[in-house]
Amino acid sequence: MSRIIVCEVPKPKERLQKEIDLFNTLKEIEDPDKIGLSNVLFEILQLRPLVMDHFRRLKQQAYDEFKRSLTNVGEIDHLMKTASLFFATYRLIQDYTTLKLPFTCDEFFKIASEKIKFQVELISKTDKLATFFKAMDVMIDSKAIREGRDFAIDTPKRITIKMPGGEKKEITLPAGTRILFLRLTYIYTQFARSSYNSEDSTQSTIEQNLRSHPSYIGLVHSHRFNYYDVVEIPRGGFVEGTQGESDAWGDIPIATDNTMVRKMEKRFHNSSCVALNYDIFRELYDIDLKRAVDDIPVYVSDSQDDDPLGGCFTKEQKLAF
Repeated sequence: MSRIIVCEVPKPKERLQKEIDLFNTLKEIEDPDKIGLSNVLFEILQLRPLVMDHFRRLKQQAYDEFKRSLTNVGEIDHLMKTASLFFATYRLIQDYTTLKLPFTCDEFFKIASEKIKFQVELISKTDKLATFFKAMDVMIDSKAIREGRDFAIDTPKRITIKMPGGEKKEITLPAGTRILFLRLTYIYTQFARSSYNSEDSTQSTIEQNLRSHPSYIGLVHSHRFNYYDVVEIPRGGFVEGTQGESDAWGDIPIATDNTMVRKMEKRFHNSSCVALNYDIFRELYDIDLKRAVDDIPVYVSDSQDDDPLGGCFTKEQKLAF
């Protein structure tokens, strides 16, 4: 998809008489029993020395013009190189031949730039990577993937990425730049088990597509992922029996407090991950991976003595033992 330029050719409902006449003339020329196109082929072949002498330079100039006009990242870079082939051909015909084309250089450049932007958006919404992120969005809602544990969105001042050959490079980020950190191996495992991977995309395919994506920053060797797990534990300690209860000696019985409480335990792990520019990611995919924090009432003990667990709890539950 990045090696071609997609051009729609709509079929008009009504053609102008001039267009019909030109088409009929071309068909007559095409007929080998009348004129044929051999003379046109010979004329084009005469351009071969010009192509050999000037095309490489013109192609580089065209590519440089696209780079100044467009963001040079990911699939856009491949498409700019493809469009440069056509733009250089136009420049060659315009500057070194007597052939005339029915459009100007500026018109061609504007159309090519619009085609590149359109195609990048098309790729981002129809390729395997788009399917992967749409599935990830659903798996977040189903709790198969969790923010903090499997991915994180943060605004670091700088990140260190791993370069080919094991070298490291520190990248300073503009203030407020949101970065998406993905534990790709774990997320892909969940994706591969799901019904969303209908095309049997491999992890290497996803990684390769990510590397050519406009939002891709690089591979981070180690990133700290912080998250919370809910655990149920007995409150412990002792409680007195209810008023009126007594044992054989007349004493009020003492029982173990088996009330189960939920405690939010903070966990973390360091893991390699992939870093993406989250703002570019959102613009291309129109997917927001962040979720609102659940509004769960939390009890915080004012005193460690009153609460032997000394933590945050929700939904106390009395269990029979």
